[in-house]
Amino acid sequence: MGDSIQYACSVGYVRANGSTEEICRQDGSWSKADPIQCQSKKYSKKRKEKKRKEKEKKRKEKKRIEKKRKEKKRKRNLCLGTCVEIFLMRVGKSFF
Repeated sequence: MGDSIQYACSVGYVRANGSTEEICRQDGSWSKADPIQCQSKKYSKKRKEKKRKEKEKKRKEKKRIEKKRKEKKRKRNLCLGTCVEIFLMRVGKSFF
């Protein structure tokens, strides 16, 4: 009771999740049900790279959508302006 154990990953591995320490409780059970889980550093780097690429892809998609939205708004404003000019020219001609 009150004793603790420390977990560590072997060389070339990093902690994926879980706690590095467990403590023996008064009832004789350990404080954590799931001990540390280790994964290779190579896997960890690949995972980080994959997440970075996914984040970059989402950022580019968001930027593309925003650019498309702005272009659509610009075209709508251009059309609206042209339509107003045509209307004013027609109205102006009818008064003369």
